[in-house]
Amino acid sequence: MRTDALLSLLGKASTEQLDAVVAQPVLCELLLGELRERIPKRLRVESAYGINVTVHLRLLPFTDAEVVHAFYLTVRDARCTISDATAAYADVVITATVVDFLKVISSRMTAVLLLAQGRISVRGDYRDALRVLRCFDLA
Repeated sequence: MRTDALLSLLGKASTEQLDAVVAQPVLCELLLGELRERIPKRLRVESAYGINVTVHLRLLPFTDAEVVHAFYLTVRDARCTISDATAAYADVVITATVVDFLKVISSRMTAVLLLAQGRISVRGDYRDALRVLRCFDLA
């Protein structure tokens, strides 16, 4: 399945359908694994020049759960890498539910709106977080 088709499918899924996927650990891990592989390929190189930021993404299955999924996304030298390994340092730490993360990357909601609603937590430089988000063509 092409990335555009996957993002379109996520964009059309109801919150209840996304919750059902997240509730199944195997499906959730499969979906997040696919996205981890595909996100670097969606980097808009022209937008990434001059950015040197590492983001620690902490994704919770539900709002009151322990952290289950975590990875590091680094944009440096107009390239993107994603790692499950612990980075020595992250410029920004973003914590969200898996469902809210899926809504942001499928363009159903903006990260700024979720942040204003208190559904996403950002520690570190907000500008760095926004700069990294703008480097990707996920819609």
